[in-house]
Amino acid sequence: MPALSDINDEDFSPAKKPKAKAEPRIRVPRGRLGMAGPNSKKASKSKKTDDAAEESGLEDSFSSSLPAKKFVAPASFSQLEAPSTSVLEPGDSDDDDDDDDNSSLSEVGSDICDASTQARLDQDASLLAEAARKITTTTLCPWCQAPVEKSLLEGFAKGKRLNVRMQARFCQSHKKQTALATWRERRYPKVDWERLEARFAAHRGRLLGIINGGESHYRAKLAGRIELGQARDMKKEENLNPGYYGPRGFNVMCDYMVGEFGDLLKEKAVGDRVIAGRGSAAFIQSVLVAELAVQLIREDLGVSAESAREILEESKALGDMVHEEV
Repeated sequence: MPALSDINDEDFSPAKKPKAKAEPRIRVPRGRLGMAGPNSKKASKSKKTDDAAEESGLEDSFSSSLPAKKFVAPASFSQLEAPSTSVLEPGDSDDDDDDDDNSSLSEVGSDICDASTQARLDQDASLLAEAARKITTTTLCPWCQAPVEKSLLEGFAKGKRLNVRMQARFCQSHKKQTALATWRERRYPKVDWERLEARFAAHRGRLLGIINGGESHYRAKLAGRIELGQARDMKKEENLNPGYYGPRGFNVMCDYMVGEFGDLLKEKAVGDRVIAGRGSAAFIQSVLVAELAVQLIREDLGVSAESAREILEESKALGDMVHEEV
């Protein structure tokens, strides 16, 4: 093959133009021929034309030699069915109804979420406001360190410094006010002390039956403690006050029992192990007073005996504060 330097302009003349063959030719990229003679531009143009023709011939020959491509669908495709056009019908009324329902549900859900969020925000704001109010309007009791209203302490002290005795009195005072508020909240009755003893007479028969061995919740309870040897410590461990009637009511009831049943109890103690186990006084305090208080609470609140016993226990602390000994 001749070198590039041996090629003359005459070789590219029309008379010597080579035919398009598959003969390999050397193609030199543009700009790499180096120095050229005066006819280099004409030779370059002619060479480009020949190269283009040769490439076109090669592509046509190569394309014609390849077999025609044909797409063959897999066998599994034939098992697939085209979706029904009725399902995708744009005017389907069911889809429209579903869209409307979903839209309505979305709006309702959004409203519920907004209302719930607003309710929580309102509650939080209320709690914060209440906490701020308490910080500015409350102080601590100098005796028990419980939170109390500033105005209550200032009104009691009247600008003076409280000594130990006055601090104890103030503590008792604010506890009583708190107890009274709880009393009103639970709707306990106001005790008519002048008529209280007259109410006892209506229950004398029941009390007499208990003394004679009749059925009694508190008598059975005392009997069980005596069997276990716990009766002598009972007064120290238990609050024997008759619920919200308090220590004052306890004293009034005990006085009535002693005057009404004192002699009978002494007689019964000889043969009654429950009465003799702790003495007639303890029987009055732990059995007869409790049974009488249950009957009075039933009258006051219109409840069953079981509920009255529950109220008796849960209201003892209030009774201690509100109805003290006189």
